[in-house]
Amino acid sequence: MNTQEGQRVSHHPVGSKDVAISRAVELPKKDKPFVQFAPAPPDALAAFAFVTPAGTLTITMSVFFGTPLKK
Repeated sequence: MNTQEGQRVSHHPVGSKDVAISRAVELPKKDKPFVQFAPAPPDALAAFAFVTPAGTLTITMSVFFGTPLKK
């Protein structure tokens, strides 16, 4: 992948980040969120202005309302 300056960058992981998903109360529906990842500049929000994502990770999940699952 090229950076804004046209230099090559490494594709090795350099850390991790927790992700929290919050939803308003509504009827369950089939969700298909996705995660885009790319090298980020010091201001990570600025990455969306000029960085092409290195790839995507699709996460399929189900939402259940009501009684929690028993162990």
